[in-house]
Amino acid sequence: MDKGLTWKKLLGEGMTNQQIETVLLLGVVPIILLTIWFMVFLYNNLAPELEN
Repeated sequence: MDKGLTWKKLLGEGMTNQQIETVLLLGVVPIILLTIWFMVFLYNNLAPELEN
């Protein structure tokens, strides 16, 4: 399965697996949550105007 491109090569050879998991948790999860919140926020603001 190894195609030569791994998280270690992307994020640096010196990082441990735990550091990589921390980076992913702190970086990716907030972006996903913000995206979902933003979509809900937009939908709630636009839905009344779309009904008219």
